[in-house]
Amino acid sequence: MMKKKKEKKRTIEPCGTMIDIKKILPAKPFLTVLHIFDKFR
Repeated sequence: MMKKKKEKKRTIEPCGTMIDIKKILPAKPFLTVLHIFDKFR
């Protein structure tokens, strides 16, 4: 059961970080961050 909870947190984490980036960064730098994210994919 604990392992399943960790898996759920992992799926939630990327969304949470994306929201944090949106709050911290203005629009133009955010676009460059999106390009970097695409390169990591």
